[in-house]
Amino acid sequence: MAKLRSGESITSEQIGSSDEYPVFGGNGLRGYTAAYTHEGDFPLIGRQGALCGCVNFASGRFWASEHAVVAAPLNGHHSTWLFYVLSSMNLGQYSQSAAQPGLSVDVISNLVVPVPPTEQQRAIADFLDRETEKTDALVAKKQRLIELLQEKRTALINHAVTKGLDPDVPMKDSSIVSLGHVASHYDVRSFGRVASLQRGFDLPADDREAGVYPVVSSGGIVDTHSEGPVGGPGVVTGRYGSVGSVYWLESAFWPHNTALYVRDFWGNAPRFVYWLLLSLSAGIAAAESGKSAVPGLDQKDTRALQVAVPPLEEQLAIATHLDAETGRMNSLMDEVRRAEVLLHEYRSALITAAVTGQIDVGAQKARRQAGGP
Repeated sequence: MAKLRSGESITSEQIGSSDEYPVFGGNGLRGYTAAYTHEGDFPLIGRQGALCGCVNFASGRFWASEHAVVAAPLNGHHSTWLFYVLSSMNLGQYSQSAAQPGLSVDVISNLVVPVPPTEQQRAIADFLDRETEKTDALVAKKQRLIELLQEKRTALINHAVTKGLDPDVPMKDSSIVSLGHVASHYDVRSFGRVASLQRGFDLPADDREAGVYPVVSSGGIVDTHSEGPVGGPGVVTGRYGSVGSVYWLESAFWPHNTALYVRDFWGNAPRFVYWLLLSLSAGIAAAESGKSAVPGLDQKDTRALQVAVPPLEEQLAIATHLDAETGRMNSLMDEVRRAEVLLHEYRSALITAAVTGQIDVGAQKARRQAGGP
């Protein structure tokens, strides 16, 4: 059905963003370069790495890297139909290496698939092009909705911690660019006067004992331990790796040394400090990303940050309000994500049904031409 051959090596220095020909690797488009290895329409199979078995499609002139297997149709088989067949086969299951997953061309070449006549291949490809385009458009809308909800959530948090909940409260210029105008009765002070951050504790793998206390790293809860040296409620933020990530702990926990935890809230409401740190997280992550090859956050990086601080009673009210409003947004985002998963599952099932003949695409075409659904 197809001749399978890996692409050609290319260095990262040869790949840019403004050259003429696209470069496809094992997981799709990597960038652009000044030369090409192939011309035409070809399915591409990722052959190495965590996403080996990923199937893409390339048209025109392009460079296929050594991490992609180019499937060149033989004997008049339809290239787009072949792309859908390969997409339905879950090729990643044939990976032969645990340390560095990889696909063997010989293994793929010997797999058996149902092959309809060429005319039927074309009809299946046309049907799936049309139907998957609709599904992909719906998925894109779901993804955009999640982005908008996340933006709204961020704006809600930032507004609440700087301007409060009363829309009629007088404002004042904070003289801080990142803060802008804040509620007139808020104090503007350094974060170091609101809470003190402390680096977490080392926890060698051979000292770990499973227990009831969560071990919180830069990336969240990663383990449990028999000891919880820090009492709750607590707030943890990423120090290395997921810089700027923020986590809330209700009870005692073990903060890992890849994270910072709030050692003292200096009389402020812990839950408000959590929301305050979340409002700073995007700026912290952006600032740290440009510092070095391995961005890192330390106590001194947050100590001088200027923040707006309301009275304690208002801190509690803001925290309660944000808990409720962001909870509703999070639930809505979860629903949208579930819908997105179902669309992906429907898309996969549709492809499988079409390429195995479970859907009569000829009948579908006839109904469409007759004006039916």
